[in-house]
Amino acid sequence: MSLMDGWMDGWMDGWMDGWMDGWMDGWMDGWMGDDILESFPCYIVTERLRNDIEKQHLTGISFEEVITSKSETFEELYPSKELPTFLWAKVSGEPHKSDFFYHEG
Repeated sequence: MSLMDGWMDGWMDGWMDGWMDGWMDGWMDGWMGDDILESFPCYIVTERLRNDIEKQHLTGISFEEVITSKSETFEELYPSKELPTFLWAKVSGEPHKSDFFYHEG
């Protein structure tokens, strides 16, 4: 199963608050159960995925706290749906040396 299975376009709005200052805060309009979500240039992952990455001792990535909130739209559409703990996945690896890295080109 791909990490991107069930990807939902437009999964959140306003996610980028504070990312350049080293913190992240955002609200979700919906969540289809994916373990990894992207809003360029940031990625957030579930605690479950972070634990799996750490168990495998993968390199080039660190994790920071994320503040997540449900939007009014989310509350209306999914009143009983709970969100997992999400973490900001900060990719910092070196190309072709680390497990996680950015490749330009």
